[in-house]
Amino acid sequence: METDTKTAVPCEIFSRLPHPHPFVAFPTPLPASIAKGGHLIISEPLMIVGMLIAGANEYEQICSTADPQARRLNIALAPRVR
Repeated sequence: METDTKTAVPCEIFSRLPHPHPFVAFPTPLPASIAKGGHLIISEPLMIVGMLIAGANEYEQICSTADPQARRLNIALAPRVR
């Protein structure tokens, strides 16, 4: 969460795994903030527990990381909300 946004991440490793669209579970959940003034009522702080790696084609549609039309990778953070 504290990584500089200009830091290069070696994302190509995710397209070389023996299975498509991996889910990476974090060993320790990361706290995430919620925009103030929102309408979300939660009983515990929002925690990011992992991330799902998927591909995106030239039309920005989500696809498998194994799809030959994948042009880039997407990361979807997986929160735990209570």
